[in-house]
Formats: sequence, C-alpha cells, structure tokens
Amino acid sequence: MQAFPPTSRAAGTELLDAVEPDPRMAADEFRFLRRLNAVCTAGDAVADAVDRAWGPGAGADVSVVDFGGGTAEIGRAFLGTARRRGWRPTWLATDRSDAVLALARAAGEAGLAFAQADLLDAVRAVGARTHDVSHASLVLHHLPDADVVRALHQMGTVARRLVVWNDLLREPLGVIGARLMTLGASPTLRHDAVLSVRRGFTMDEACAFAEAAGLRVRDVRRWRNGPRFVLVADAAEGPIPMRRPVVRATDVSVRFGARTVLDRVSLQVGAGQVVALVGANGAGKTTLLRTLAGARPPQSGRAWCDRAFAPVGYLPQHGGLIAGLDARANVAFALEASGWPAGRRDAAVRAAMDAFGVAELGATRVDRMSVGQARRVALAAAFAPAPAALLLDEPEAGLDADGRARLAAAIVAAAQRGAGVLVVTHEPGPLQAACTAAGVAFASRGVDG
Repeated sequence: MQAFPPTSRAAGTELLDAVEPDPRMAADEFRFLRRLNAVCTAGDAVADAVDRAWGPGAGADVSVVDFGGGTAEIGRAFLGTARRRGWRPTWLATDRSDAVLALARAAGEAGLAFAQADLLDAVRAVGARTHDVSHASLVLHHLPDADVVRALHQMGTVARRLVVWNDLLREPLGVIGARLMTLGASPTLRHDAVLSVRRGFTMDEACAFAEAAGLRVRDVRRWRNGPRFVLVADAAEGPIPMRRPVVRATDVSVRFGARTVLDRVSLQVGAGQVVALVGANGAGKTTLLRTLAGARPPQSGRAWCDRAFAPVGYLPQHGGLIAGLDARANVAFALEASGWPAGRRDAAVRAAMDAFGVAELGATRVDRMSVGQARRVALAAAFAPAPAALLLDEPEAGLDADGRARLAAAIVAAAQRGAGVLVVTHEPGPLQAACTAAGVAFASRGVDG
C-alpha cells in the first residue's frame, strides 16, 4: 500500500542525514550550500514569499523559525532584506545537530537566535503558534515521503500565519547542474549533491504533500528560473487536519485480460468524511478497494492511501482473518502489523471487541464461528488500530440488526476522530442517516466500471 502521495523520488543516505555528521565533511558541504544559497538568493526567496502572501507593512514584526538551517546564512540574508523593506524581523535558526549550530553561532547577528530542534518534533521543541512564519530550505528532500507530510504539519502547527518551503526540483537539468557545481569537489560531496536532486520534488508533488499535511497552498513557483521551487501555504488549522485527502484514486484503470473493469476512475476521501461506494454487481467496486489497498496495481493511473499519521484499515469482502487463531489473537495481530505500541495493544483489543460485541468470543477460533460472528471480529481487527483511512467492502454482510448498528456507530466515531472512510454498500441510506445525525460529512459515489 503506497503512502501519500506516490512519487519517483530516489532512496539513499546523504552525509548530512547523520545526526552528528563528520565535522570536516560537514564543513565541506556547508561551504557548498552557502555558495548555492548565495547564487539562488535563498534569503530573498523567503522575503518575497512572505511579501506576496502576507504583505507586512513598514514597522511590522516578522518572526521566522527555520528548520535545518545549517550555518544560518539564509537567515542572515533574510534579516538584511527584511530590514531594507522596513520590517522588524527575527530569525530562529534550528537544527537537530548541536555541532551544526555551533558553526552557525560563530557569526552572530542582531535578530538571529539559535535552538536545537528536530523538525519531526518541532511543536514540542519550539511550541505551537509561536512564530509568524515557519521555514525549511533544502531539508525535506532528506526525508522519506511519510515524514515529509509529518514535517509539513509540524511546520504548519508552529506557524501563526505561513509555511514557506524552499527545496530542489527533481529534473534532469538539476542533476547536470549538481555535477557541474561540484567539479573538483570530494566524491562524498558530489554523491550528496546529485542524490539531493534525485530526492527532490516536482511542484505537483510539493502541493500534494502540503495538502496531505492539512495546509492550504497559496502559491508554488520556480524561484528565478533556477533549480528550486518555493511553496507558500497557510498554517495548519488544528492538530488533526480535517478534510485533508487520505484516500485518492486518479484516473485508475484496471483490466482483467481483454475486459476493462475500471476505466479512468477518480475519487477522493478526506479526513473526517464517509463516502459510500455504490453500483451494480460487477461494476468494479471491490476491484477499486483492492487497488486502493495495494492488493492489485492499476494498469494506469494512481491509487493511494495516506499513512503519514496513522495506519490504513482494510476489510475485504470475504475473510480478513486467520482461521486458525482465536478472535483476540486476530485483533492483536492487526494491531501489531500496524505498528501499534506493545504496551497499548491489550487495551485496544478490548475496546475494539467491546465495540463490536464480541468480547465473549476472545478465545474462540475463527473457524468455529458463525458468519456473523467472524464478520464482527474482522471489523474489530480493521478498526482497532484507529486507522487514518478505512476501506470497507460490504462490511454489513452477515450482520444482524445489532451488528449493523454497531458498525454505523464505529464508522461515525472513526470519522469524528479524523479518519476517512470508503465503504462499499448496497444500502447507503442507514449509514447516511447515522452520519447526518452525528454531523459527519457523507457522500455517495457510483462506480460504473
């Protein structure tokens, strides 16, 4: 199952990915980065982004927190540009490496402060809503996809007004440029420079990552026809960004031999939303869910579910359990597979089994249960890890009235805590009524194959 959004970014480890990089090699890289930032006028990029999106007047206080700021040359350049524009700026340069911060502190400047902070734990280190602008330059491309989303949401929570993200464009010319700029440099620096570009982003990907983090993108553009983009977004609205996309299919086509089952199907489910998928038998509803779950790759298009903040829960049309295990072990296995902390699993197992009325079946093997009992246990396993996205294929099949009521209540509760739910059902009416009564966004979507 792919995390959001699917990209073609390269994998690999750069020198500066180390928590405490080798001082001599780090100094070599920072000399290169200072030269690159000067050529790209990175400080002006931040100031122009703030000016476009906010437009502070003369005498306005403008506070910026910068994550992974290296030797803080961007901050120094920004402070100069901001003062020339009549602002009263401050810049907090942060880095997770105290050795890197020591290099930055060597050349202090009025308005420039320093703090040790990990971007992925920025809210704890810096505080929520503490700065007008949250900024990162040439940092997020070091992270895997899911951590990019987490990092952007941390930045959006620290900021009061804006997030400014400055990073590398992933394109062939950028690779050529990295090689040319590092001619005569050490093999390590040449390796890192090229890998950095290959781990960069397209502007569409940058927007998708920001959207997944719950940010509203104001603007994204190539900076002065160079190898970088600058994205500007509004700060995040809350700790769990509602309505951000957690499930999306874009022009998905699936064929079985000569038969086309799905033909360029697109849909989106946002956090806190329930979408009922309806259609005739054979319309491709199950195939779409299987594709979104990663069980079957599409012939064309993209299908993904977001796992940046929580796992994905998938209930297939049939089964979904290990027949030789008892109910409790099946639910516990689902939690373990989702990376649920060991110390919290017992309580989560009990809560999920209670929610679906199967607590008394804890020691009963699945192959000794009725169809309805097994379905309830499978639902408990799907819901137990508190997924960010739930893909449910005819979950009410085999359930009695009490089971259907418990299912509707569980779907509503999941949506209220911020999950996105995509459910295949032949009877969307009762689910819609439950969502409407609870104030949960509901939509019905047909699939024609």
